[in-house]
Amino acid sequence: MLVSVVTAVYNGEKYLQECIQSILNQTYPEFEYIIVNDGSTDGTKEILDAVQDTRVRIIHLDQNCGAAFCLNQGIDQAKGKWIAIQDADDISAPTRLEEQVSYLKSHPQAIGVSSFVKGIEGEESVSKEFLHAHESAFNRVLSEEEVYKSRFCICYVCHGSVMFSKDAFYRVGGYNQLFKIVYDRDLWFRLFEIAPFEKIPKELYYYRVLPHSLSHGNSFVLGKELLLAVTMGIRDVICRNKGYLHGEDPNVIVIASRNKCEFFKVNIAPYVNMNVQRYINHSRELRNWELKRLLDKELIDGIFVLDDNQSHNFMKKLIYKGLRMDKHIFFLKIE
Repeated sequence: MLVSVVTAVYNGEKYLQECIQSILNQTYPEFEYIIVNDGSTDGTKEILDAVQDTRVRIIHLDQNCGAAFCLNQGIDQAKGKWIAIQDADDISAPTRLEEQVSYLKSHPQAIGVSSFVKGIEGEESVSKEFLHAHESAFNRVLSEEEVYKSRFCICYVCHGSVMFSKDAFYRVGGYNQLFKIVYDRDLWFRLFEIAPFEKIPKELYYYRVLPHSLSHGNSFVLGKELLLAVTMGIRDVICRNKGYLHGEDPNVIVIASRNKCEFFKVNIAPYVNMNVQRYINHSRELRNWELKRLLDKELIDGIFVLDDNQSHNFMKKLIYKGLRMDKHIFFLKIE
């Protein structure tokens, strides 16, 4: 079967040739390789224009549009029914495509498969502990139920290691271009509603850990994007549970410390199609609200509890009153 490998690259001259060569050296022969240059201003264009291989197609963008936009563009051009992502900093093992295709053929129920990863350094050295921390985050195998239940709290797969169904990708709407960093996590939330990715417990992908990359360089922006993606994902779960049609927005209550309530009000709520009926500072206002009664009368559809020092004790009180996690109560914990 034809596999379309897709890479988005912006100013990636340091590692791009190694990345490309790792795909061209694959043992699996039936693939095309689409590389989208996201308006790079370094030597990326020259490196790409020098590639002489009929399996490679290059798309040059005139301006920087973000990785999510580029990946959507590349997948739109893909001829294969299966999409393999290859991040421009990283390296695929020679047998990666072959072993993932073989897995998908023997597991026809799967909509996607990833693998274990090996952390590698860039030009800037990092500690073995730092590399191991990134490996351990992706090198675990969970049951389908465990993946689904923990999907809003942990990242189960490394973006560049995945191969997924193009049909499933379009069914959930592709990458959301609102996100500059967590576009992969946001996509996983939606794809995992169909089925979680399966995983080959073998290091088939070499993940370059760069301390100053987008995902590591600005913890505030990362946390904000991730909270927004998680909130959107939970909002979609509530709508499915309630059978809401397109255009119907759920009514929710947000419970957190005063500062986190204010952060959510300003940075998250305006970008999510839902109605926040009230923000509650759980340290003072719990007695003034009968949350179970509001749920029973369907005046609200869900309760968002943001992680802080008092969250766990507060949720225990709600569960004691008969409310259920992931049905009535949704815990927003950001890694």
